[in-house]
This record gives sequence, structure tokens and C-alpha cells, in this order.
Amino acid sequence: MNKKFLSAILFGALMVTSTGTFVSCKDYDDDIDEINSKIDKIETTLSELESKIGDKGVTSVTFDEKTGVLTVVDGTGTKTYTIKTTAPDVDELTITIEGKDLKVDGKVIGQVGDTVAVKNGELTINGTATGIKVGQYAILDNQSAGTVTITLPDADGKLQTVELMKASAALTSVQFQKENPEFVDIEGTATAFQWGTARIAFPNWGGKKGAITRNQLMVGQTNVVKVQVTPAGYDLGAQTLTLVDSRGNVAPANITAVANNRLMSRAASANGSWDLSIEMTDDVTATNIAKIFDYDPVTGTGHMAYTLCVNGIPYTTYELAVKPSDNKSSVSAAIAGLTNTDIKYVAADGRVADLSSGKFPTGSTELFIEENDLYDSYITFEGTNKSLAEQYGITVDGMTINVPASATGVTIKGIVHTMAINGYESAITDNEVTFNIIGSTVTAQSIAATTHQIAPAATAADVLKKVRIDLGDVFKNIPAATREAARETAQFYVVEEKSQTGFLIGDNTALSNSTYNKFNTVSYLKADETQWTDDTDDILDLRYIDLEVTGKVAADAQPGDYQLSFVVMDENYVTGSGNIKGNEIIKINMPVNVTVPSFADMFEKTATEWNAAKTEFNARIYVEPTNDAQLRFGEAFNKTANYADAEYSQVVYDVKYIDSKSPIATSSNVELSTENGIARISGRGGLAILDKTVVYNATGDALKENTFANMTAYYPLFYQAQISDLNSTLTSDEFDALQEAFTVASDSYTSKLVTPLAGVAISTGDIILDASGKATGIELELDESTLAVNNTNITTAPTAGLTNSNEATYKLVTGTATGNDVKAEFTIESGATVTLTATGIQVTGLTGMSTLKVTLTDATGIVYTSTVQIQPAK
Repeated sequence: MNKKFLSAILFGALMVTSTGTFVSCKDYDDDIDEINSKIDKIETTLSELESKIGDKGVTSVTFDEKTGVLTVVDGTGTKTYTIKTTAPDVDELTITIEGKDLKVDGKVIGQVGDTVAVKNGELTINGTATGIKVGQYAILDNQSAGTVTITLPDADGKLQTVELMKASAALTSVQFQKENPEFVDIEGTATAFQWGTARIAFPNWGGKKGAITRNQLMVGQTNVVKVQVTPAGYDLGAQTLTLVDSRGNVAPANITAVANNRLMSRAASANGSWDLSIEMTDDVTATNIAKIFDYDPVTGTGHMAYTLCVNGIPYTTYELAVKPSDNKSSVSAAIAGLTNTDIKYVAADGRVADLSSGKFPTGSTELFIEENDLYDSYITFEGTNKSLAEQYGITVDGMTINVPASATGVTIKGIVHTMAINGYESAITDNEVTFNIIGSTVTAQSIAATTHQIAPAATAADVLKKVRIDLGDVFKNIPAATREAARETAQFYVVEEKSQTGFLIGDNTALSNSTYNKFNTVSYLKADETQWTDDTDDILDLRYIDLEVTGKVAADAQPGDYQLSFVVMDENYVTGSGNIKGNEIIKINMPVNVTVPSFADMFEKTATEWNAAKTEFNARIYVEPTNDAQLRFGEAFNKTANYADAEYSQVVYDVKYIDSKSPIATSSNVELSTENGIARISGRGGLAILDKTVVYNATGDALKENTFANMTAYYPLFYQAQISDLNSTLTSDEFDALQEAFTVASDSYTSKLVTPLAGVAISTGDIILDASGKATGIELELDESTLAVNNTNITTAPTAGLTNSNEATYKLVTGTATGNDVKAEFTIESGATVTLTATGIQVTGLTGMSTLKVTLTDATGIVYTSTVQIQPAK
């Protein structure tokens, strides 16, 4: 045998259990060689190992001194490390516990509770040397402290020690999920769980609990107590669980933890939630059960409060109670009248189901009954069902039924035999239940994906056009005999998996004895788009399948990729039509991709106001008749030729708040909603009225904010549709959610605000001279981009103010601007005078070159100032 290092168990003073064995004489070489062939070795030191393991927790540590390979199993799996060490060979030792004695190679060296350690290569007990040499290295498993200590000399011969947390010690907390948790009856309707004694003996009882003797204690079913562990990945089901009272007494009960609500699995819970169940030990009898869990078992005063211990370590407060009834049950009848809904099991998706669901799985399934007075139960097949079970290989073991794959589609009846807690057995004619075993499947054919786009159209009906699936010539791949068998059954369905959500159409119902939902409004068509019928047409002639959309849109519908199937079943599901089957004869996978066009597909940025990169739009401010400052965001986009039915007036625009305020004012001319720091403009082609208190400065004569950053435009594809068009059963919230799901967004862009008369400039050449050469007025010439300004900014025929000539020249005339006219104000800096006349501006008193300052105010209040050099009239 190969020489090994010592692998010792340390028992601290707080250790609760007094039994256990750890033997290090197993030859690990073969195991390690196998592991090394599968896992890459990592050269490391002990300090590096400690950092690699971190707080994952280890379940085992082994070392091969020949190869220097340390094998560690932690929370993420098995890993091997090649440790740089000079460790020599040592003699092999075995440490065991027998009763209260701690033995090394059969020799008593101490008692449970003593502290075992290695010092200077010698085993010590409570600090006293034992004379037992263990060499220069060791792996010490300290159950009390929940640690594993590794001591090895490094490559230079210097001893190095690391301490790793054990996986069992990685548990940081256990919390009851309910205040004042209690083990009471399973239905939670009483304050205690029931118990009784057998009135007679049942030596031939067929349940898993075995023969029943007269006066035997029989405990009814209890509830489960839910706990939450941290970290969530901790495997509570793999630990030893006990209940301990404040005086250190262990409750006479076995506690087990099961993840995911009665799942019969030892796998760790995915979310850290566990169900605790209880079973009495042999120390509990009919004589003491009423008081054994009380604080004072003699007087029966108060229920004892227990803490939950994990591997002997308490993790909860003292609040868990075990509450058996104070009196023997008075049950005097068998548990009868059970139906399919009473017999439950855990389905493949982890949810509790019952036999009424009509899709009992193949494989091994454990059944259970939630009855307070139930002691035990088992299932048998009686009458003709015996031969049926034998024919299909269906067997039972207690409450576990085993269904081979060859029994798909079979319907078989069974008898559930029950034993009540006072020894009343159900009759053979009681509790007949039915197992409708799920149908078989066949290898599916597949066709190319169908793309169904929700796109702009002239009417809501056109938007909600039918989903058409082209089957092509897929039936040519199916044998003729199979095709004919399928046609003769006439049980054709278009289905989707029951677990599938989000598909466009909600017109479906659960298909009995199946994992499918079937669509109820289906049209089968031939290649010429006429109706296909099974009694006159060959299945090879079936070419198209149409699914109705109008009025049948699912509440959770959204764009995406979905899987539909065309299936032919072997029997009808109508009640009374015979055995429920559901075996597939033909199956064709039909992927359907529900898509929407992108915003850029429907609208393009063709306006000249965009910058070259198309990321910034110059939004000019217009003037409404009431002197409001108006923006027209809709001018940024034009619809594309490919989507001529896209309506730009329905585009919605989002503008972010400025200083926690909406820059868009509420107005009768604007449909505006504000929430979450967004002002949403809709319904009138992006028309918006600015809130001058937010966008203009305090005096209202200039812009304080001239940029709307991160704007987004949206197009609601269902804008024409009413609830009745989509689905009359929708709630208003569901209708809103659908509108949102089928709305497409533009890329983010910036809008720069441009004032109405931006670009106005006055030059020397604009001075008006009379016949004698005197300066009599001034003209303002605006370029073509400025002419795009709404004429309410510069009145076309004012009685006073600016007038518009055919040359796109604007002349100041006598009078004062009123209403929406642009107001003008003039000053002369040289002391000369400016007089408004019928023909323009009369400047007199000039002695030299002067500067004429012109100030214009547009109808929104924005002020513009220009200057021009003027010289005396000639």
C-alpha cells in the first residue's frame, strides 16, 4: 500500500453529534489519475490555492505525495492542483470514533470534544503530545469549526499552512419564510397534526410503510416549513438537519429538506428556497406524542421552541414548533371518494399537477395526496386494467407509477388504497382514478420560416392581415401510407407549445392530453388558394395555412421568433369519443417570425435642415396666431416609397425635460403626455408649443435653451386599431401594452432651435436714396432660407411695419407694427435724427459717417439687432 499523509478529524468543544468515521487508508491513486486525465493541472502554491478557492467552500481535499497533486472539490466542481512542495513520505494513520472514544489505528487517544492538532510533526490532544508521529504535513478536517487546514512544506522546505472553509460551513444564514413557523396538519386548517392508533392489525398492508400492528402509532401528514438559505446555491438537502431546544435537547424527529415544493430530488434549490418536512423517530409513541414536543412534557405546558441546526450548528432563532394534536384522532371511516383532482404529482416544469390535467407523463412519477388523516397509501390495477397494465408494461410501487415510453396515449384506471390514522382501510371499489398518459411524438418535418410583418396600411384590417404559412411540397417527404392514415383521421391541428408566450394570435385553447395549445380559427387552402377538404382532396394538395389575426391578437403579443406546428393526431379529443389518445401521426415544424419595419424603413431624413451626419435637426420656431412659439418636429421626416401608407402625422416625439420641467406647453393644439421626465408629443405631426418660461430667458427676448438632446421619434403601427380590432376581451391596460409592443423607434438625435428671423442682416447697400441722393430709408434683404419663415412672422400686407416685395425684399414703412408684425426700432449714434415717412426712413442731420442700429422684435418676443454704416446724403 502506498504511504499516505495523515488525514485527521478535529472535534471542537461545541460538537453536538458523537459518532462518525474518517478513514484515510483508501488508495486514491487510481481516482486521481482518472481526474488528471480529464482536468487540466494547475501549478500553484498553497497561498495561491487559498485565493483560488475563496469563499466557495470545499467538500473534500486529497493529496498524492508521489505526484504532488492536490485534488479539491469545491462549490464549482472538482479541480486538481500540482503543489510545489518538498513533502516526504509518511506512515499512514487511520482515525476513527467509536462511541465516545477517539482512536488512532485502534488506540484510544482522547474523547469526543477534545481538540486534535498537529505540532512539530506530532499529534496532540488538547495541547498534549501523544507521541504519534505524523510527518511534516497533514490535512485536518475540523468538523466543529467547519474548516479544512492544509499544512505542507513549500518548494524550499518551509512549512506553509492555509485554512479553507468547508462547503457545509459556507452557509451564512437560514431564515424561516413565515413568522412563528409550525409543523401542523398538511392542509393548514387545524392547529395541530393528527395521530391515532391502529384498531386492528394489517399484516398484509401493501403501502411502503409496511405491515401494521394493532395499537401502533399512526401519524397523519404534516405541512412543510419553508426556509430561505444564503447563499442561494447552498445544498441544504445534502446536510444533516436536527431540531434542538434551548436546553440542548435534540427533538425526536427526522428533518429533511426538499427543493422546489415537493420535488423528489436532491438537487440544490435554484433560488435558495427549501421545504422542511418532519418524520417522528421510534422514540415517539402513542403514549408520549401528545406531550413530547411540549416545553414541559410532564404537565404538557406550552409547545417547545426549537432552532434548526445544520450539521450540528444552530442557524435560526428558537421559534419553530412541532404541534401534534393533544388527543388521539376520532377518525372512524376510511378515506374514500378521491378523484383525479385529489391525486397530485410534480410535473416536468416543477409545478404541482393532478390527474385531471389529462397529460400524465411517461417515466417514473411519485404521486401524493393532501389529506390530514392519511397514514399511508398505494395504487393497484384491478379488473381488466391488470391485463392492460401488463400489456403496456405499466407498473406501480406504492404511490410511484412507472410508465414506459411504449405506453404513450394509453388510458388506464387505478385504485388508490388508503389507510387512515386510526386503521380504517379504503375498499377495493373506492378511489378509482384515471391515468390519461400523454401521447407519443414523431420526428417532425420542417419548413422555412414564415415572416409576418406588422406594417403600415390604409386600414386597421390591412395591418392585421392573416398569417399565411406556405407548406410547399413538405408532404412529399412523408410516406404515402402515413399521409393516407393522417387524412383518414381528419384530426388536423395548428398548435404551439403551451409554454410559448408572446405569439401574435391568442385564438387558442388547451389541447387535451397534450402539451399543445391549438389555434381555433384555421383555414386550409390548396395551391390555387381555394379551400382544401380532407374528404375530397389528397394531403399532397394541401399548400397554405391561414391563421386569423383580426380580433384575435394575444394580450401578450410582441415581435419575435415563434414555433408553430401542424400536427395530425390519431383520435378525437371530444368527451365520449373513446379513449383519450393524442399520439402524433404527422408533425411539421412551422417557424413564424413576427417582425416590424424599422423607423428608418418607413421614414427618411430628407429635409435640408439636417446636418450632414443626419444626427442634428434645425427646428425653426414658427408663430401661431396667438403669438405662441411653435415647433413642427414632423418636418424632419418624409415617408419612404416602400411604406407609402406610413402616416407622418402619427409619429410621436419624445423631448426630455429641462431642469425637471417640460419644455413643451400644454395646449389645445397639441396632444401631450408627460411622465418620467419625458414630454411626449403625438397626434398632429409633431406640432408643439414651447413653454417660454422653460426655453426663453427671464426677459423673454432670447433663448435660454437652444438644444433638445436625445430626442426620439416613434411610430405606433396599431394607431388605427381599436380594442375591438385587436381583441374585444382586452383590458385597457392590455390594449396599451400592445400599442407599446408594436411601436418602432428612431435612432436618437438632437434638435437645434432656430429663431424665426435667424439670418436677418443689414448691409450698406440696403440704404434707400431719393432722387437727389439723400438717404431716405433702409431695406432688409432676407435670404431664401429665412423666407421659409411663416408669414405671420413678417406680415405680407401690414398697415405698418415690413412689407414683402416680389424681389423678396422687406421694406420698413411708416407707422408702428401691431399684432403679429415684426416690430422695428431705430437709433442713430451721431446725433442725427431718423424720421419714419410714408416712403421709408428719413435720416437727417448727418455730418459724417454714422452707424444706424436696427432692432427687430419678432412676434414670439425674440429680439434681433443689426447695425449699418450710413454716410451723409450726396
